[in-house]
Amino acid sequence: MERLRSEIIEEYFFDVPVWDAEGHICPAPPEAISKFEELKQNWMQTLPKLSQEVPSVALYPIYKGDKQGYVVATQIIYKPSSIPEED
Repeated sequence: MERLRSEIIEEYFFDVPVWDAEGHICPAPPEAISKFEELKQNWMQTLPKLSQEVPSVALYPIYKGDKQGYVVATQIIYKPSSIPEED
């Protein structure tokens, strides 16, 4: 069975704490949410509609070593050929 494959086109990093002092995850900052909404409205609308490629925008926390914050990323998800096209 084929797997979904994705390609990140561009990433925007927001350097903010991901965890608070009590160990709870902090919500994404307003700037990250605003960028996410802007890209959903603008970037995704300008791309051609192709049956096997799905444009998307992702917002997620990242915590690796000393790097922590939130990422907003534009990406293309490639559908496996085994998934039928929609009419």
